[in-house]
Parts: sequence; structure tokens; C-alpha cells
Amino acid sequence: MTDPLVGTIVDEWKITGVLGEGAMGAVYRAQKGRRFAAIKVAHPNKLSTDSLERFRREAQILMTIDDPYVVRCFAAGESPDFVYLALEYMGGGSLQDVLDKQGRLDLPQAVGVARRVLRGLAAVHAQGVVHRDVKPDNVLLDRRRRPKLADFSMARHKDHRKITATGTILGTADYMSPEQFSGKGADLRADLYAVGAMLYHMVAGKPPYQGRSSLSVLKQHRDSEIPDPAALDPNLKLLTKPIKTLMAKSADERPQDAMAALALFEGLPEAPLTGTAELTPLFGLAPLSDEEGGSRPSRLLDLLAFLSLALAGTACADVAARARGRDLLGEVEAISEWLPRLRPHIDQGWPVALGVALFLLVDRLVARRRGVGLLGTPFRGRSE
Repeated sequence: MTDPLVGTIVDEWKITGVLGEGAMGAVYRAQKGRRFAAIKVAHPNKLSTDSLERFRREAQILMTIDDPYVVRCFAAGESPDFVYLALEYMGGGSLQDVLDKQGRLDLPQAVGVARRVLRGLAAVHAQGVVHRDVKPDNVLLDRRRRPKLADFSMARHKDHRKITATGTILGTADYMSPEQFSGKGADLRADLYAVGAMLYHMVAGKPPYQGRSSLSVLKQHRDSEIPDPAALDPNLKLLTKPIKTLMAKSADERPQDAMAALALFEGLPEAPLTGTAELTPLFGLAPLSDEEGGSRPSRLLDLLAFLSLALAGTACADVAARARGRDLLGEVEAISEWLPRLRPHIDQGWPVALGVALFLLVDRLVARRRGVGLLGTPFRGRSE
């Protein structure tokens, strides 16, 4: 059965497909010109009063944050039938998807993710917001596998009134700080604890504590010794201090903000997550990126593909013309002096030149269609 929203227009965004569905709504892929978005839709008649308020607060929070390490919100609104958020379309799944597939990350890759999440949290905390649910599922990847912090449905702004009932625990047990579990009130340092727990998961292949129930796991966060990743692999000793500092049982013993937490990673090796979500680059080459998380697509291959095709086309035309008794290049006065020396190279190299030209052309066409080419180089489209 076709979803009734597919094909409709929401705030100038055309809904083109369904990305995911839940009990209270769905997430749709949408397009406006050459821009794409993920439209998060919820139906008020399926939401509790508190859940509807959280949805509205998520919109308010995201509209105040514009940072390369946080999923952007383009628009938000309400209609009689649904409420919606138009979010940046990432297209690369989540960090949890990567961990489910790979088991764990190399140390440099884990450090790269942790740094980007902390930079995102620095921007979030600067707006007076605590995320309260930092976990691999809420770290989304774009098509070049760059992670960004997402899902602010449990976030709270310092000026918002409390809507959670007393005794209710919000968050995910595997990454929840002791004070969040104890109901003492979670500030930005609870988010830093979650980053430490997530970092452990990234390199160990499992969350820091295991248990038969969420309550069992939560009690271990409060009472058990902080696990050392070096106990699993001596090569992870570099992460012992960052993890133990971020996961300190007392919030006062942790870094007091995300920028201070970033200092724990000074001097550690960093690497991007390799590959792309929609197309894996050949030869193991990773997509280009920059330190700010913005797009730095290369036009060099666009130009190279054009020149290669032009030269290969000229060489093929010359070979074909001479087969019919006409010296095509010989009629060009500007190169007549060099032609005798060029001819042997043209005769021997035109098949290779044509192959390279066609490969580069396909690479650029794929980059236009999927955002990244066969070599891992992106297409320079219009910026968001």
C-alpha cells in the first residue's frame, strides 16, 4: 500500500519515499530542487501530550543550532494531520549500523568519531541544551561517512520546564551516566559520560557493561569499575585515560565541558570512516573531507575527465581518418612540426587513453548521481 504522503509537498519539499516507519509516524526522503531532506513526521493523535511537546521542543532546539557536526534542521511546522521536521538528509545510516557490520572500529577511526561528536556537543551545550541520549544510533553518517550528532527528541534546554514525570528515566541504559539513572538531574557532563561509553563500544565492539536487564546495566554504570579497553587489546592503551576520565562516576571528576573533553584526545591518531554508504570507492580510497565537516569537493577530476575525453577523442579521430586516407592532424599547422614525434605515441596509446577517459567519465557521472565517484571523490553540487 502506497503511503499517502509520498508524492505530496510539505513546506516546498516533495516527498519521494519512505526511509523508516514507527508507531507514531515515519521519516520520509524529500527533495527540493537539487537539495534533499529527511522529513520526520508524527501524528498528534498517536502522541501523548508529553511526546507532542517533546517533538515541538526538538524543533525549537534544532532551529537554534547551525553546526557542521550536528544534523541541520531546515524547517518545522504543523498541519491538522501531522507535525514535521525537515532535517538534513544524511544517507549513510548510523554509527550503530557500522558497528553492527564491522563489530568495532580501529582506534584512529574511533578517535575521529569521538572528536566530531564532542565538537557537535560543544555547539549544542553552547545553546544551553543537554542532549541526554548520545549513542551510536543517534550519530548519523552522510554519504561520505562523516558522522553528525542527531535525534534531539530527549534533549532539554535549560529554560524549558520539566515535562518528565518524577521517577521516569530518559536515555539509553548502555550509555547512561550514574546521575541520570539516579534521577539527580543530568547536565552537559552526562553527555560527556555517554561519549566515553560510546567510545568504549566503538573500540571494544560492545558497550562497557553487560547485563540481563536495563536495570542491571544501569547499576553497573553506578557501582562497577570503569572498564579499561587495554584489557581487551594492549594497542588501545592510548584510550584508557580518555575513557576513564569521561566515564568518571562523579560528574565533578569529568571534564566540565566538551572543549575540555577534546583536550583528552590531543596527539592521538585520527582517521575518517572509510568507504561510502551508497557506493564503496575502488582501491580503498576514502572520500575527501575537511576539518570543518563542510563539503570540499574536487573539480580537478571533472577537468581531467573532460581533457582526457577530448584528447582520446582527437586521437581516435586521427587514427580513423588515416585509415580512410586522410591526415587529420597533419592539417593542423600548429602541431605539424611535432607530429612525426607524436604519431608513434598516438598509435600505441590511444586505446589506453580512451579507456582512462571513459573511466573518468563514468566516475563523474556516478558522482553526480550518488554524491561520490568510484574513486571516492565527490561531486560539487549546490551547497545546502
